[in-house]
Amino acid sequence: ASATQVTSLIVPGERYIGHMHLGLGNREGFAESLVAFERMLGPRLRVYMAKAFLLQSQAMDALLDGDWARARTLVDEIQAIAGHDGSFAMGCSSQRSWIARETGRTEEQYQGSRRLVEMLPDFPVLKALLVGDAAEAGHHDIAAAMLDELAPDEFAAVGRGWLTTLALGNVAWATITVDARQHAPVLRRLLSDYEGTIAVIASGTNAMCSVDRLLGGLAALEDDHSEADRLFAAALAQEEGVRSPPLAARTRHWWARALIRRGDPERARPLIAAALETTDRLGMERLSAELAGLAASAAPTR
Repeated sequence: ASATQVTSLIVPGERYIGHMHLGLGNREGFAESLVAFERMLGPRLRVYMAKAFLLQSQAMDALLDGDWARARTLVDEIQAIAGHDGSFAMGCSSQRSWIARETGRTEEQYQGSRRLVEMLPDFPVLKALLVGDAAEAGHHDIAAAMLDELAPDEFAAVGRGWLTTLALGNVAWATITVDARQHAPVLRRLLSDYEGTIAVIASGTNAMCSVDRLLGGLAALEDDHSEADRLFAAALAQEEGVRSPPLAARTRHWWARALIRRGDPERARPLIAAALETTDRLGMERLSAELAGLAASAAPTR
């Protein structure tokens, strides 16, 4: 296909893949936009960029459902079709990272992220993915040291632009996971413009979570309890609004942990029970183990 042909497909494609629907909590609108895009392309779906954009969104749809096997298949297809393109390669890496975190392959993902940073040291957002993966893999000391290294100039080292929420989201995720309280104020301010949205990157590269969940976790680090509760409740409403059980389970986990740490296990227990039902059903083994630990610490004393 000529450059003109590709452009004529991609511009409408970006227009019709309506990720704004996800931000508004409209999963039906998102699904309808995918169908409309596929019909619009018709036999021209062979144009690799157009097909890759569509597959990225379909993979995001599978990730929102917690259908890890389908998501892996779709990401593999994107890699085969468009992996030579840096943007799509980055998208595949991001979606694989999400799958790995949710299915417990965190050490494998962390080592892969390390290699990627070594190969592409000048690609800023990879450093953000690495610190997030280090935190999820349990390398808390490494993640904390990385956060300190990345922190100058308001985390400028992880980049901005169209990858802002992906970069800052991973940094905030790591900060919350390892209790790096000193970084919470600046990250709350940097992410405040995205309050009320679900972090969707480009054409379905990643829908990591509600930004309100990140803001809630950061508020909890600063002992801003009423604000943390407000933000966690908003995040849960958004993630349930797009009918994403794995996203909602993560929010329940962070909220329950914050409640237990402030000495309110009674409110934490139903959140833990609901999250465990999801994580056990979807095979989110690492999160299930963390929730089981929280459940033990929140159990009523006789």
